[in-house]
Amino acid sequence: ADLQQIRAERSRRGLEDSLYEAHQRVEAGITKCASARAQVKAADRAAELALARYQSGALTQLEVTQSQKEAFQAQ
Repeated sequence: ADLQQIRAERSRRGLEDSLYEAHQRVEAGITKCASARAQVKAADRAAELALARYQSGALTQLEVTQSQKEAFQAQ
């Protein structure tokens, strides 16, 4: 009976560890996704600003193209 209890306890602890690790992976994925969304938003905004600055004569076409490329890559 003691051996069965020990095995059951080990099994339970192993399951708890697996669940904890899975939960941590999910939370890390959520954080990574939120970060990626923020990067896309920032890159899109930077591209919009670069275009506006180009239209006012403050940037070159190359700088606008680079900004648009970075926004595309962020997606």
